[in-house]
Amino acid sequence: MPAISQETPESFENLWQKILKKSGEAQIKVNRGRGTLLRIPLILGVFGTAAFPRLASFSALALLLARCSLEVEWR
Repeated sequence: MPAISQETPESFENLWQKILKKSGEAQIKVNRGRGTLLRIPLILGVFGTAAFPRLASFSALALLLARCSLEVEWR
């Protein structure tokens, strides 16, 4: 049987801090043709999608119809 890890609140907090730091280093780019239309931090995109899923789905459909592309850029 696999061992169950005992996570402490401190390690959980450290994990969240690490995730937030790493996500601040990534951006979502919306491209159309050769130009970039929009750049937003990845964490903003994730929280926005979680908070407003219907708006996110309509936005994704609009991007597809406009022949735009999404790209995640890590620094």
